[in-house]
Amino acid sequence: MLHFSRNGGRFFSNTVYRSLTQYPTLDRKTSVLNIVQCRGIGTKDIFTSEPLKNFTVPDAPLHPLPTKSLTEMLAEKQSILSEMGLFEWYKPTGYIRYAMEYCHLSFDIPWWGAIAATTITLRLLLFYVQVLTQRNVAIQSHYRDEMTEFQRRMRNAQLENDFRSLQLILLEQNTFMKEKGIKQSKQLFLMLANSSIFMSQFWAVKKFVTLSYPGFETGGLLWLQDLTIPDPLYVLQIATSLTTYGVLKHGSEVSTDIEQIGKRTKYLLLFGLPATSFVVNCFFPSAIGIYWLTSNCMSLIYIALFKIGAVRGFLKIPNKAPPTETQKTKHLVKGIFELFSSPKGEVPINEIRKRDMENFEKASKRAPIKKK
Repeated sequence: MLHFSRNGGRFFSNTVYRSLTQYPTLDRKTSVLNIVQCRGIGTKDIFTSEPLKNFTVPDAPLHPLPTKSLTEMLAEKQSILSEMGLFEWYKPTGYIRYAMEYCHLSFDIPWWGAIAATTITLRLLLFYVQVLTQRNVAIQSHYRDEMTEFQRRMRNAQLENDFRSLQLILLEQNTFMKEKGIKQSKQLFLMLANSSIFMSQFWAVKKFVTLSYPGFETGGLLWLQDLTIPDPLYVLQIATSLTTYGVLKHGSEVSTDIEQIGKRTKYLLLFGLPATSFVVNCFFPSAIGIYWLTSNCMSLIYIALFKIGAVRGFLKIPNKAPPTETQKTKHLVKGIFELFSSPKGEVPINEIRKRDMENFEKASKRAPIKKK
């Protein structure tokens, strides 16, 4: 019985196998199984005297090519800003450096010319900012007396510690400026636009010198061949200081009428900033001085251009009201003397009593108020 069951089971399994293997899908599966169930490598395959067939020794790996030096890259007119860490995609200074390097390498312009050309190009691209600045200055010039009166009243309120009156005067001034189209936000925007462009190119040039970009030692002109040191003859420093005074005098960069600013602030701008620029340029490299002087010259060209009536009419810039005799800037020595002789800090009690008596006398001379 057991023998029959074994033969019967074998016969049944063979019958099922033959019936299933008639399908092509299973034939492919069985072929896969046959491939998988192959013999592995043995010792006879390794330790044998017969030569190996179809065996080739691979070529040895090649050594990496040496990188080019900065001198070789410059000789091939290639940029080296990334290699020197002078380009960051998220900083505007990197793109300004790229523009200067492109002018130097592509057009064979010396470095002083590349700095000047980039500065002129940036100022031309920002021409509309200068137009807005001149419009703002022209509008404010027609309301010098009113704005001066507001400043006088606020100064008196500060000296008398009358903060309530000071707040009321500020509200009155804001209402007046809105009615006349004088926007403080526009003034702030114009000042930030001019200062941001100036500082971006300033830091771009300064880092060129700090990291010793090749060519700045011999990229100057005339007596000033080395752009990494200050001008030994102080010609660049004096020219920068004088042009800075001319720019501030006409209000080209401060987006407001210079005659409308307070006395202390006006003299600090007109005489303090040019003097500071002279001292600073005595320690800065000449490359920064060339950029600063070129920017000031472009501002003076704009000032001369905006004085032409046809140009102002085409650009829709109103005519600027001339300052009165009391509003004109005084002589340097006299203005500085008045600046330091003017009262500072808290007003003495005697001065307050004197002002109160003057106000009482003015009130007593007025006509009596008639009751209805």
